[in-house]
Amino acid sequence: MAYYKIYEDLSTSGKRKRIKRNSEFCNDEKIMQDVQNYEDLQNILFEPEVFPLSLHNKLEHDNADTNFIKIENKEAPNISFEKSLAKWAVDFNINRNAVTALLHLLKNDRYPNLPNDSRSLLNTPRITEVSEISPGKYIYIGLRKSLITLLNYENNIPTTLFIDINCDGAPIYKNSNENGSLWPILCHVKNLNSPVFPIALYGGPKKPDDFSLYLMPFVEEYNEIYETFVFDSKLIKIKINNIILDAPARSAVCCIAGHTGHNACPKCYAVAKTINSRSVYSEQIYHLRTNEQFRLKIDNDFHKGTSPFEQIKDLDMVSNFPIDYFHCVLLGIMRKLLSLWFDTKGLYPASTKARISAKIKLFINCQPNDFQRKLRGLEKMNMYKGTELRTFLLFIGPYVLKNEISTVHYNNFILLHSAITILIHAEFCIKYNSIADEIIRQFVNDAREIYGESVITYNFHLVTHLSQDCLLNGPLDNFASYKFESFLGKLKTYVKNSNNPITQIANRMQETLNVDAFLKRSKNESEGYDFILKNPIKNQFNKYKKLIYNQRVYMPNKKDCYAILNDFSVIEILHFVKNEISTVVNCKRFKNLTNIYEFPIDSGDIMCHKICINNFDIVSIDIRNIRQKMYATPVDESNIFVFPLSYE
Repeated sequence: MAYYKIYEDLSTSGKRKRIKRNSEFCNDEKIMQDVQNYEDLQNILFEPEVFPLSLHNKLEHDNADTNFIKIENKEAPNISFEKSLAKWAVDFNINRNAVTALLHLLKNDRYPNLPNDSRSLLNTPRITEVSEISPGKYIYIGLRKSLITLLNYENNIPTTLFIDINCDGAPIYKNSNENGSLWPILCHVKNLNSPVFPIALYGGPKKPDDFSLYLMPFVEEYNEIYETFVFDSKLIKIKINNIILDAPARSAVCCIAGHTGHNACPKCYAVAKTINSRSVYSEQIYHLRTNEQFRLKIDNDFHKGTSPFEQIKDLDMVSNFPIDYFHCVLLGIMRKLLSLWFDTKGLYPASTKARISAKIKLFINCQPNDFQRKLRGLEKMNMYKGTELRTFLLFIGPYVLKNEISTVHYNNFILLHSAITILIHAEFCIKYNSIADEIIRQFVNDAREIYGESVITYNFHLVTHLSQDCLLNGPLDNFASYKFESFLGKLKTYVKNSNNPITQIANRMQETLNVDAFLKRSKNESEGYDFILKNPIKNQFNKYKKLIYNQRVYMPNKKDCYAILNDFSVIEILHFVKNEISTVVNCKRFKNLTNIYEFPIDSGDIMCHKICINNFDIVSIDIRNIRQKMYATPVDESNIFVFPLSYE
C-alpha cells in the first residue's frame, strides 16, 4: 500500500519535485479564482450590515435613530503582492538586509518580477541632505513639505491649522557604552486627526552645542508660510498652538535658567534657595511673568540668551509653553512620593511595600484594554513609565495605599489624586478649576510640613501653575507629551547600527510614506458612524458583545464593562441589542453609590464612587446615554471603586 511521505522525510531532490508538483496546483490565477469564489460566497451568506436610516425610514419610524450604525465587516484590500510585501516590511520594521534576502528567495521561480533589493522595493531615498551642527549631524525635513504630505490624506481641511511642536532628547542606543543623542523637532496638527510627524532630526554624541542653529530653519520657514501657505489652491493659515517641552528642553530652546537654578520658574518670579544642595521654593505668592516682560528680558538671572522662538511674532513666550504634567506630575512628583515611601531608606518597611505590590498584581486582569502598559509591582517602581505612574495616581493608589500608609501621607496623596482627576477631565477642569488650584497649593504646603522643606523643588513648585494652563488649553491631556514620547520611541527603533543614525531614521520615515502606512489617516475606527457593534452572540439574534463608542471599547468582561450615564448613574454592561428603533445596552444599574473620600472634595462630585455591586436593577438604556467609560478597582467581594476614564 502506497503512503504519502511527509515533507521532512523526503530527499533534497524529492523536496524539489514535491514543490514543483504542488506549485502546479497553487498558481496565482487559481489562488485568485479561489479567493474570488470565497468572497462571493461570503457576500451571499453574510451581507455587510451598515444601517444609514434614510428619510423613508425616519417617516416610517418616528423614534428611529437618525445617525449611522455599523456592524463590522472586514474586507481584504485589493493590493499587489509587491505592495503587500513592502507594507509588511515597514509595519514590522524588518531589517532591510533580511528583506533583500527574502526577495532573492521569492524571485526564484514564483515572483520573477520582484525587485532584487529592499531599497527598490521600498523606494529608499538615494540621497539624503545632511548638514553639520556641532557636535552631530542634522536633517531638516521641512514644515511645508510635511504638511502637504499630510493634507493629501485629508478630506476636510480647516482654514487654519493649529500645530503643537515638541523638542526633546533621547539616547539613540540601548547600550550605555555607545554615546548617542537624538533630538527631533516633532509636530502634530491639533485640529486634524493626524499622526505626529518630524520636521527636523539631529543626532550626535550629545545635544546640539548651539540650539539657535538647530531651531532657525523651522522658525524661518514658519515665519515665511504661516500666512501664505497654499494647498489645493486654497490659502490656509498656520498657527502654533503650543510648544510642549520638558524642563531641560525648555531651558535649552528658550535660553533660560535650568530647573536647578534659583530663578528657573518659567511662569513666575519665584526665587529658590539652596537647602541640602537643592534649589527649594518656599513661597507661593509671586508675580506672574508675561510675554512682554520675557521679550524685554527684565530678569537677568532668568534669561541666558535670545531664543529663536522670539522671532515668531504671534508666539506668547509664556502661555504658549504650557507645563507638561507627564514630566512634572507623573515622572516628577508621583515618582518622588513613591521613592520617599518605599525606597531602601524610605519611610515604610519592605513588608508594607510587598503587601501593596501583592494588591497591585491582583488588578492586572482588571485593567481596561485602553491601557497599553500594565502596572507592575512596587519592586519595579524605579522602572515605572509615565503611563504606569498615571495608573497608580488616578486609579490604583486610592485603594492600595489605604490602611497601608499613615493617614497623614494618604490624605496628602489624595490631594494630588483629586486635583489631577479634576484637571484631566474636560468638564471639571473648567468647572472646578479654582478648587483644583486650592487643592494643589494645599498639597504643596502639606508636603512641605510632612516631608521637609527640601522636598519642594522645581516640580513641586511648577505644579502650582497647572490649573492656569488648563484654563487656557483645556484638560491636561490637551497639552501633554504622551504622543510625542511615543513617537520618539518609535523613531529609535529605526536605528539598526551606529552608522549615520539620523539618515537611517529619515530613510525609514520616507519608506513608510512611500507605502502609505504612516500618513494614511489614523482614523478613529468609528469615523462616519455614531458607534460600531461587533461580536454577535451566537444563536441570539441582534445581540452583540462589543461596542465602540466615542473612541472607547465596551465589553461585558469585567474590565471594559463599567460606564457612567448622563444622569450620573453607574452601570455594568451585560450585552448590546440592536432593533429597528434603537440600539440599547442591557445592563445592571447600581443603586448604592457612596464617596470614596470626602476630603478635600466629595469624590462623587468628580465621578469617583464606591459601589456595592450586589444592589442593582436590570435595565435597558439607549447607548447614547453613556457618558463615559469607568475604571473599576475591586475592593472586596461586594464593593468596587470606580473612576472616570477621561484621558486619551
